[in-house]
Amino acid sequence: MGLIFKPLKDVIDIDAIKRVMLSMSINDLIDYLLTKNIVIWTINVSGKKLFVAKDFEMQHKNYIGASQLGQRDILSLYFNIKHGIKLYNENDLYKIVFGFLVHEAYQGILMLSLMNVKNEVKVIDPDLGIVGIADLVSDDAVIEIKSGRKTKNHLLQLGAYLKALKKEKGYIIYQNDVIEVRYNDNLRQQLYDAVIKFKRLREFILMYDIKDIIARFKYDSEKFRERFGVKPLELVEILRSRGFI
Repeated sequence: MGLIFKPLKDVIDIDAIKRVMLSMSINDLIDYLLTKNIVIWTINVSGKKLFVAKDFEMQHKNYIGASQLGQRDILSLYFNIKHGIKLYNENDLYKIVFGFLVHEAYQGILMLSLMNVKNEVKVIDPDLGIVGIADLVSDDAVIEIKSGRKTKNHLLQLGAYLKALKKEKGYIIYQNDVIEVRYNDNLRQQLYDAVIKFKRLREFILMYDIKDIIARFKYDSEKFRERFGVKPLELVEILRSRGFI
């Protein structure tokens, strides 16, 4: 089965997809993401646009989002865990939409070659407390399509889907590479370790106030301000005043 999979660049026109993405306005992006069941609200803060999002993972706030496994951005996780929202800037929205457009193009080609394949499969694993959406699921494999650079998070995410869907193998498709993954003892242990670490982090975040977290993670707070143009504490106050949290 692995022979049918090729890197993204070998089967789709990445540059053409980028042109389509760049031709879209912010409102176009928001409307498109709504078709993916991602609801976006726009907030103007200090002359910059900031976007508050609710997606399938955030609808299950007490679960671990598969995309969160291995994540270390403590301030972003604070808003995910404590308030059930995700935060994006304009560049983030373009990247997300680009990823979806790449997925659609690749999926369209791949589904011509695979029988009994489902796309955007919602996954809930009560055992580990993980929730997410798998890109493609066939009779014997899970296929994840990634338009960005490789990270360990992708392996953990796929591992979570393999475990929940009881599949023994999966594939991660990158622009220049295809990685075949087996759900073996090693991956199982990595997944369980990541879940334990995340649960400890969630307990920490739920235990402390935003002021305490900022004081403990000053570097993360500064990176947050650079990314969104507002300090975390100020954003909490703005979101609270507007009824988002």
